[in-house]
Amino acid sequence: MTWHLREWLRASLVVAAAAVVASGCGSSGGSSAKIELQAPEDGAEITVADDRDPDMPGVQYDVRAQSENIRAETAVLLLIRDQEQPFFGQVEEDGSILFDNVTLPPGNHTMHVENAARSVSSPSISYTLKTIVIESP
Repeated sequence: MTWHLREWLRASLVVAAAAVVASGCGSSGGSSAKIELQAPEDGAEITVADDRDPDMPGVQYDVRAQSENIRAETAVLLLIRDQEQPFFGQVEEDGSILFDNVTLPPGNHTMHVENAARSVSSPSISYTLKTIVIESP
């Protein structure tokens, strides 16, 4: 589930309270909390062929991550370098995190995922979004 800033602000009191209560703490007694990006892979080359919604402007891509020792429903952020606003999601029961139909900016970028309390963060990965240019003869 992906939220944009506007929706996040509407739910900020509820989510902020949940983030404080579940700020990456797990129930497995002292195990370290962890987030790892799974898709795209580090160094991925993404093209318009990967676009999840061709009817929308830009290229939409499902960004996936997996968490360990972070409670379900914990708020998480996807941060793409040079993007003004983050994308918001939450940890699912199985620890998975899905940011669906994220509009990726073209070019070379890095991204990472962190919990809303910013106490747990994935390593940054890089990707390249290549756009196809059709030249007329």
